[in-house]
Amino acid sequence: FFFKQKPAYEISPRDWSSAVCSSDLRPVNSNVSRLMSLSAASTRLTDAAYRALSTVGGNPLLLNEPYRTIVLADTAKGIIDNGGIKYFFESNFPFTPEYSEFSAAFRNIGLIEAADDIDRAVLKFPFSEPHLHAERRVEFMDSLGRDLSREFLSAGDRVMEDQDFDSRVVVYANGFPPPAG
Repeated sequence: FFFKQKPAYEISPRDWSSAVCSSDLRPVNSNVSRLMSLSAASTRLTDAAYRALSTVGGNPLLLNEPYRTIVLADTAKGIIDNGGIKYFFESNFPFTPEYSEFSAAFRNIGLIEAADDIDRAVLKFPFSEPHLHAERRVEFMDSLGRDLSREFLSAGDRVMEDQDFDSRVVVYANGFPPPAG
């Protein structure tokens, strides 16, 4: 669940702070160029985070920031974008991170309302620690059928509708010193 396709290029520590530079923004259509630069920078950062994940046995909770946030937010967003919030809550994550870890990652990158929605949705489960009870979680989600409560739906909607995810990741990561070696 926490692994993504990796392109051929690598990010070096010195590239970290200069992921988006002014020379990247000069071509004719500066808006399109800026978006492409942000997307490329986000991809480099995300790829570096997933490489770091492989060095800690695939457990995102063992990563240092900003990699921890990048992996958790990227994983949650990918699942929600592909199958909605129901799919997110039905997924079984290795190392069973609490849902609060995902909402904290969203908060870190500025998706505050989505993080709050996820926290409220978790409270709707009629049992504690839903991240630990896959079968009960799926049964509860199935019992809701098409009548998912607003707390469940709004969390997924806010994540899927966010057009600034790449820039959020870059801005967040740039607040940290370059990773060592």
